[in-house]
Amino acid sequence: MNSRKHRTTRFTNRWSAVHALLIMLLLTLPLTAQNQQITVKAKVMDEKSEPVIGATVKVEGTTAGTVTDLSGSFQIKAASNQTVSISYIGYVTQKFRAGQVPVVITLQEETEKLDELVVVGYGAVKRANLTGAVANIDMKEVADIPAPNLASVLMGTMPGVKVSEATGNVVGNSTIQIRINGSWNSEEPLFVIDGFIRDLNAFNMLDPSEIENISVLKDAAAAIYGVRGAGGVLLVTTKKGKAGKTRVSYSTSYGINQGVNMPEMMSAYEQGMALNDLWQQEITYKGETADSKRFFTADELNAMKNMDYNWLEMGWKNSGNMRHTLNISGGNDDVRYFIGGSYMWADGNFANLNMNRYGLRVGVDAKMARNLNASFGMNYNDKSTEMPLNQRDSEPERMYGTFSDLARAPRFTPAYINGIPVGNSIPSNGSHPLEVMNSGSYRRNKSNDMSASLSLEYTVEKIKGLKFKVSGSFSNGSNFGKQLSKPYYVYNFIPLTEKSPLLSDQQYAIGDTQYQRKIENGDKIYESSSRSYNYQLNPEVSYANKFGKHDLSTLLMFELSESGGNGMSLSRQGVIIENYEVMAGYASSAQTTASNINTKSRRQSLIGRLNYNYDNRYFIESATRYEASTNFAPGYRWGLFPSISGGWRISEEDFFKESITFMDNLKLRASYGRLGNDKVSMNQWRSSYGTIPDAAYVGGSALSSVLFPTMEGLFILNSTWEKTDSYNAGIDMRLFGDFSVNIDGFYRHTFDILDDYKSAFPQSSGINAATPKLNYGVQDSWGGELELGYNKKLTKDFTLQLKGNIAYATNIVLKKWQNPGNIGTWQDEVGRIRGGEVGYFSYGIARTQEELDNWISELKSHIPLDENGNPKYTEITVLGIPESALKPGMLMFKDVGSARYQDADGNWHDGAPDGNITDEDRRIISKYDSAPFTYGFTLGFTWKDIKVDAIFSGAFGNDVVFEKGFYENASGGSRSGDFLSAQSNQLREWYGNYWTESNPDAKYPRLDTYSLRNQRSTFWMRDGHNLRLRSLNMSYNVPKNLTKSLGVDQLRVFFSGTNLLTLINPYPYKDASVGFWSDYPMIRTFNFGLNLNF
Repeated sequence: MNSRKHRTTRFTNRWSAVHALLIMLLLTLPLTAQNQQITVKAKVMDEKSEPVIGATVKVEGTTAGTVTDLSGSFQIKAASNQTVSISYIGYVTQKFRAGQVPVVITLQEETEKLDELVVVGYGAVKRANLTGAVANIDMKEVADIPAPNLASVLMGTMPGVKVSEATGNVVGNSTIQIRINGSWNSEEPLFVIDGFIRDLNAFNMLDPSEIENISVLKDAAAAIYGVRGAGGVLLVTTKKGKAGKTRVSYSTSYGINQGVNMPEMMSAYEQGMALNDLWQQEITYKGETADSKRFFTADELNAMKNMDYNWLEMGWKNSGNMRHTLNISGGNDDVRYFIGGSYMWADGNFANLNMNRYGLRVGVDAKMARNLNASFGMNYNDKSTEMPLNQRDSEPERMYGTFSDLARAPRFTPAYINGIPVGNSIPSNGSHPLEVMNSGSYRRNKSNDMSASLSLEYTVEKIKGLKFKVSGSFSNGSNFGKQLSKPYYVYNFIPLTEKSPLLSDQQYAIGDTQYQRKIENGDKIYESSSRSYNYQLNPEVSYANKFGKHDLSTLLMFELSESGGNGMSLSRQGVIIENYEVMAGYASSAQTTASNINTKSRRQSLIGRLNYNYDNRYFIESATRYEASTNFAPGYRWGLFPSISGGWRISEEDFFKESITFMDNLKLRASYGRLGNDKVSMNQWRSSYGTIPDAAYVGGSALSSVLFPTMEGLFILNSTWEKTDSYNAGIDMRLFGDFSVNIDGFYRHTFDILDDYKSAFPQSSGINAATPKLNYGVQDSWGGELELGYNKKLTKDFTLQLKGNIAYATNIVLKKWQNPGNIGTWQDEVGRIRGGEVGYFSYGIARTQEELDNWISELKSHIPLDENGNPKYTEITVLGIPESALKPGMLMFKDVGSARYQDADGNWHDGAPDGNITDEDRRIISKYDSAPFTYGFTLGFTWKDIKVDAIFSGAFGNDVVFEKGFYENASGGSRSGDFLSAQSNQLREWYGNYWTESNPDAKYPRLDTYSLRNQRSTFWMRDGHNLRLRSLNMSYNVPKNLTKSLGVDQLRVFFSGTNLLTLINPYPYKDASVGFWSDYPMIRTFNFGLNLNF
């Protein structure tokens, strides 16, 4: 019984154990199913159904990971309940449960790419971690724009980056300014291409198709470049090869170029009528005699209605441009390569005016060993230009002598009669530009630039994050120029009647003094050659690692660089053998030579940087550069350039995430750094000499080149670089997932500005010329920038993309050497922004005698009184015009001062109003030379396979004054031309718009100079706001089902137009970008092209 009971109990216990085990198994079945290892397979595509190659796939919480292959496919093992993430730079990261991963995963582009790497000085950081003011542009946005220089492509695309174009000539270059100059000396930005310092010429030779992106350092981040960082830094990253199958991209385009706002001149009849009015007004108001005038008769005016000899139209033509680019890239995990080639040809709008540019770029990244990587790059660019040589074009790219002479030629004078060039209307200092183009005179230039770079990087396996790297580059450039200016002949034709400007088709007799005229045009041959070089060596050690929530990276680098070059030129004047275009064909007695031998500038630097990031919330970056420059004397070469910046990403704080739902990103940042500028004055610590051509030694008779000491024979040892303390604060925001806001404010204090400090020398020294510059000046500048962006996929097929930016910058002089007589007067530069427009304050036109009398009465009320209280004089003068000659139709100026005077303490003051208008009544009428506000915006959308982007750029906040050539005889440089004469036409803007007794409400004053129309004043001043449609880009991706049959992966056709529309222009007669209406105008382009990808 006990035994049975025991067996029963034992059986019960065993059953209970089995029962419990079954229950446990049942309970763990779901858990076991959830933890079951599965193989996840999928394909990753972008929104255009293109495979995403190299996307990172990770199993979160483990070390398991892989990347997508050439087809975008991947497979990875994971527990069914684990999270698999798929990420790729520039796209929103996707996360799925392993058991729920779709077969095809579509990645969407980020509206604000916070994980995108942004290139900064000697490295790159995630956009989310930036602590400085860095602007950035993806070159895909402007890759289709063909331009003779790269700088012009960037106009209006980034806040605080000003691009200026002085001309539309294909041989011209654009310039770049970052924010505002802190110095009145040269403060150009620094150009860094793939980590190596280059110059503007190398930058402008790059083709947009070769470039991945461009970053611009605008604040203290530039301090890491030491004595060259004061003007800001442009960092260019060129394209590199990517692992995968070989990819070939070819683009071609052809375009047509037209002039923008070509000057509209008076017709022959209109010029004749205006001249008759001008001559009559000179008789009536200036008292000139009728005998000195030769009025057009009614018959001549009637005949002139049928005349329209448009010289400019004869010389000007629509031109074209053509561009080809070919890029090949590919490789595997061990070797990746990129090969890019480009060619661009642009034809100018005059004969024999063109530009050719081609380039080749090769880049290879290779894994040499397990922990050793190497990168090699080579680049070659070649550019050649040709243009007609008119001796009056002293600034060749503006061609203002050629353009002005063509535009001003009277419409009643033909350029040719029976094929013979006419000289009757050509002034003594003028030219016949059409004959210059036919004469064979030319200005040719050929430049090339070659650079090579190599870097080796070794990763220390036993110390995570430790790397050693050495990189070096060498560049060599050359420039060859040849100029040939040939004389030519023009011929005079007999007038229809005596002294008539209208001509018959009969020439003067051979031998007559008026038969022909030789225009020398320089009669000269000139050849030049120059070479430049640069090398840079950078050994470095870096360390980067994460310790929990702590992210630390450091860099220590040594940099050694040298740049230099030499050049020589030779010229001879006076042709001996016609059409023999070598030196031997010209007179050796009129030979000049010049040389610039072995100019060198060396620098060496120690560079350090520390980046710290805690939990992606708090960021600190500190950098220091200790640098020496041989531009300065020993003992004054070394300088320390530190910087520090910090950021707080508030949006990563728990309290923010819990309470703020509409803001995805919010970061505050601030920076400080000391920048330097050594580009202002080289080697002034050494004695230097120049030459005086065609001089004679004392006691000698032969003419030769004589040496003379420059800088008055002085040199200075203790001058050093200019220094700038830069402060910046900013806010970065992203709202509602689609709207981004970036705000920056800056302040810069520049001191030790190198200035020509002549006041250090007594007047008895007799020193008047330039002397070595001393560290003396001080200037402050400040401003701010706002950038907005909106990127929203509104429907399945339609995405809207909007961007806008606005920037403000100004400065003030705090200390500067200047003429002691200007201190305390309106010409004192201290306490204001430098420069500005000087002129008279105008009340407008005295349209009636009553208005004129009231103005004269006001002037007389300012006449000073004698000791008896009586006016010291009763008659006034206005710029030398007696009161009796003041008549309606003239401009009225404000009496603001008289001759300046010194008080008992020796201080100068402006004189009080005295009733007369003289030079002492001039003041600064517009304080800005250029607009303090600049802005740009982009309106774009994508609809299915169609993409459209319109880029606008503008500026405002300043007043502009019409250039002198509009209201006075042209002058300045080689600009010349009468305001209006029988030899010089005038803009149609004047016709019918000048004051006459029958037209008292006219827009402009009388034509004679007693009207004061030839004086710079506020009458000619307008609000300087300008806005233009800078570029319009449209493209269409041909559907893949059509391109596959052609063996093409992608076919895209595109249109690109530049300067298509001017929306706001303060000038009624010219484009706002050109300085003078008589300069080569801006150009409007229409380009059509296609892009093939294989």
